[in-house]
Formats: sequence, structure tokens, C-alpha cells
Amino acid sequence: MAEVVDSFEFGRKGPPAIYDWTLWFNGQVWKLAKGVDYHVDNRSFQTQATTAARRMGKNVKTAGRTENGIQIVFIQAFDGE
Repeated sequence: MAEVVDSFEFGRKGPPAIYDWTLWFNGQVWKLAKGVDYHVDNRSFQTQATTAARRMGKNVKTAGRTENGIQIVFIQAFDGE
């Protein structure tokens, strides 16, 4: 029998998230290292962060660089525009 319900938590489409975006999108500035925190090139990781932020209703600032031969990405998520 069909019925109306107040709400329902629909599952996420697609594969499970590889990265802990909930932790990293807490408003703090995070310094992440390739090979430790992520395993793709900087540009790809920054794109993934932007996409994940959009899905979570957030915006994110990213900056990539190399320090002592290690690829690093800084990220900071924030609400609104």
C-alpha cells in the first residue's frame, strides 16, 4: 500500500568516496601530500575537491605546489559563495 512519509535518506549514487571530504571540509586550511593523502596529480585532486565541495553545498579554495620534491595541495572549504 502506498503512503506518504516525512522524509527518507536516499543513498549516494556512484562509488563510495575515496577521500574524507567531511573532515577536510570543516573550514580549516589543510595541507595534503601526494602519496600520503591523495594519489593523483595535483590538478586532478583539486578538481575532485571542487566537485566534492559542490556536491556537499560548499565552496573550496585550493592551491597546489611542490615542496622538497613532494606535490602538496592546500584546501579550505567554506559555506556560501
